[in-house]
Amino acid sequence: MNNDEIKKLSGLAAIEVSEEETHSFSQDIHEILKFLNQISEVDTSSCEPQHRASNVVREDENSFEKGVFTDDILDRTPQKQDGFIKVNKIL
Repeated sequence: MNNDEIKKLSGLAAIEVSEEETHSFSQDIHEILKFLNQISEVDTSSCEPQHRASNVVREDENSFEKGVFTDDILDRTPQKQDGFIKVNKIL
């Protein structure tokens, strides 16, 4: 990454980066990418994969009917209005 790309990235991240930091980050990212290239050159053809693919999407086992707990929750709420929990305005 060059200095212009670092400046663009810092703008997207909404952080201020000095010229010195820009140069330093550019060098750091260059070293990281060099290291990643070394890793990608390692011959792993004789290695067995060490992970198992699994399905992380599942059906909810404890699903409840809509509104089953509504009255209980509203009874424990200090402020409610028209069947909803009333909270202070935050914006």
